[in-house]
Amino acid sequence: MKTTIMMHVIKPVIDTLTPSCEVISQQISRSMDESLTLRERLQVKLHLMACKFCYRYRDQLLAIRQKIREQTEEWDADSAISEFRLSPDKRKQIKAKMRDSASDSSEN
Repeated sequence: MKTTIMMHVIKPVIDTLTPSCEVISQQISRSMDESLTLRERLQVKLHLMACKFCYRYRDQLLAIRQKIREQTEEWDADSAISEFRLSPDKRKQIKAKMRDSASDSSEN
């Protein structure tokens, strides 16, 4: 009960100190790939204390990333898949063709 009362007092304060759920969810997504500023990290942490929806969103993203990581490690460990990887030369050729194609379409 004491926690519920405190959340009714603290939540409005946190809501005024942090951006909207939309902004926080974007920051959470960005934080998975790059470092946030100290201010952004504090905003996210404060917001997550008061918003169960953004907290769940972050947990879901973390779970998805973990499953992808596990699957990637499994694929890397599987020698049969390595047979189907492109050689470095083929990768360069494909990248060059994609660049050429992109520059051709931007000129039109």
